[in-house]
Amino acid sequence: MQVTAGRLQYMLERLSESVTVTSHGAVGDGVTDDAPAIQAALNTVKKLSGAWVIVPPGTYLLASLPLRIYRNTRLTLLPGARFVRGIAETMLLNGDRDQGFGGYTGHGNITIEGGVWDCQGAAPGLSAAAMCISIGHARDITIRDLEIRDVAGYHAIELNSTKRGTVDTCRFLGYVDTGERDFSEAVQVDLAKSSGVFGGFGPYDHVACEDITIRTCYFGASGTAGTTAWPRGIGSHSATITRWHRRIKIIGCTFEDIPQYGVSAYNWEDTTVTACTFQGCGSGERLRAVILTDKEDTKTPDGTQTNASQDMRDAAVTGNIFRGGTGYDDVITALGETSGLILNLAVTGNTLDGNAKGQNGIRVQRTSRATIGLNVITNITGTGISAGDSGNLTVTGNQL
Repeated sequence: MQVTAGRLQYMLERLSESVTVTSHGAVGDGVTDDAPAIQAALNTVKKLSGAWVIVPPGTYLLASLPLRIYRNTRLTLLPGARFVRGIAETMLLNGDRDQGFGGYTGHGNITIEGGVWDCQGAAPGLSAAAMCISIGHARDITIRDLEIRDVAGYHAIELNSTKRGTVDTCRFLGYVDTGERDFSEAVQVDLAKSSGVFGGFGPYDHVACEDITIRTCYFGASGTAGTTAWPRGIGSHSATITRWHRRIKIIGCTFEDIPQYGVSAYNWEDTTVTACTFQGCGSGERLRAVILTDKEDTKTPDGTQTNASQDMRDAAVTGNIFRGGTGYDDVITALGETSGLILNLAVTGNTLDGNAKGQNGIRVQRTSRATIGLNVITNITGTGISAGDSGNLTVTGNQL
């Protein structure tokens, strides 16, 4: 985290409102298990109904996890502070396992900022699937200026059943596939569907995410032996009929060498992806209606099987750069179903330079009311712009 003069002054003025983890016994020597002391600081803030927890420079081994953060808390890792996971568990959850806050009424108004969060997913004994940070049933969450490294299996950040969440200027480096998790996202946007989807706590009321912004983040490899770049940068892979993730904005992010999708917008509405760069990725952007053959995703909240998808509306993919695609899929693809169209789509002003293995540049299928315009498309081994089973299309002003 960069400490500007203004931010430093702000911090100094509020030291009287703060709690340091070292005052609760944290050592920061990289050997002592500092998780109990850090949790003690977080618990103190909970009793105060909210305050600021400051982590001074140092290496803090966390071998008693997860840490639990509560409402109205600001957790700041100062420059030079590093959390190192010492047990195969999630690092941080917003609340307790037995809590019963539904909707967006759980522990919110939380800021998590700064530091290196090293999950050590390739280290002996630490390769079981676990999160770094997992948030659910919350509103007003800000996560900024973190570097999250070498997560095994699950996600660096999960925003589940969250309203007004921001992930800003973070770096997501390194991933370990635990054997059946080659589709994991660094940042997952998800809903409270079941304990298998969100294991932190219930209730499982199928509440989706709304008003999520992810900006100026980097997704790629860490260089640690035994790790790869993230399979997917940002996305979702579960759904419930009658529910959508809404108002998702991805702005100014960089995705490098992502094997599958930089962004996989599954069952999202009111989606914006703009000013991002995708370098050497399997595919850049996928917009996908609920998959008809996924029998869990085609159920309603009460468990009724619909055997149907649902329409997915209002998406804009604008002003992005896609370079050196490796051909996992089309560079930009919008894929609906017979019972669930992609509606009101704009793919405009993008630059696509390269895609391998006969994959297309832009592909729309089962879409309606779509505009594909003013894109520059070069070095594509498949079709430049491809459309199927779609209507009400405007394709104009592109250079191929």
